[in-house]
Amino acid sequence: MFKNILLATDFSDHSIVARKAAVSMAQGLGKKLTVLHIYDLRQRLLDEGVLMASEVVEAAEKKRVRKEAHENMLRFCSPLTGLEINYDFQIREGRAAEEIVETATEIKADLVVIGSHSRRGFVDVSLGGVARKVGEDAPCPVLIVTNYKEPVEPEAQEKPASTPPGES
Repeated sequence: MFKNILLATDFSDHSIVARKAAVSMAQGLGKKLTVLHIYDLRQRLLDEGVLMASEVVEAAEKKRVRKEAHENMLRFCSPLTGLEINYDFQIREGRAAEEIVETATEIKADLVVIGSHSRRGFVDVSLGGVARKVGEDAPCPVLIVTNYKEPVEPEAQEKPASTPPGES
């Protein structure tokens, strides 16, 4: 049924559980999995206390964040190696929910898979802006995967250097 699956990741344990769901659906002939990470450079700078960055500082930080995101993406996708899955990945800059919806539209995804940080499920307001907004605006069905206390894979114990929100 789903042949073109988009998996949105922030490299968290929740994303690892979502990856398991996406992989199980993406296995088989003619199916494709696109793994997407979005980072918001301006928000990252604000989080670090930088209110107005010079162009030089912003360019250097963007280069650093993209490199870090690329390394994290390679680590996140490494369990896919050797599986019979046709996959690629994208790292984009912007607001996570908007970029996920835009990417789903661009690649003509027929399913978006995203991990939820909520402990109480979809109805809970604390589902967070990203999963809720993607669920509302995506051009296709959205599978929101919660971390239901499943033991985390051993490789997940090795946390990425950081968990920046999104990138292309």
